[in-house]
Amino acid sequence: MPAIPRSISRWCPLVHVAEVLSNALDLTGCAENRVVTLSAAACRTLGITWNESILPLFGRIEARSSHANAFFA
Repeated sequence: MPAIPRSISRWCPLVHVAEVLSNALDLTGCAENRVVTLSAAACRTLGITWNESILPLFGRIEARSSHANAFFA
């Protein structure tokens, strides 16, 4: 398999975490979302630590997404 260029591979952890969270929070409003396991390596690379302090953010993300979806619908 050919090597992935560094300019692309540095974005992989960010895209992975964004995709998992957007599917888990149903931000796209799709009928079916596939939520995969969040990569611990991607979180380490991005410096993300999952603990109780992050929980309030999920409600804020859902509320903003819901508002934006209603606004643009």
